[in-house]
Amino acid sequence: MKLKENISDYTESEFIDFLRV
Repeated sequence: MKLKENISDYTESEFIDFLRV
């Protein structure tokens, strides 16, 4: 999964998926 420069660019679902990895 590529990281975005700004956390605010993530959607809620993307952030949840990131935490699950």
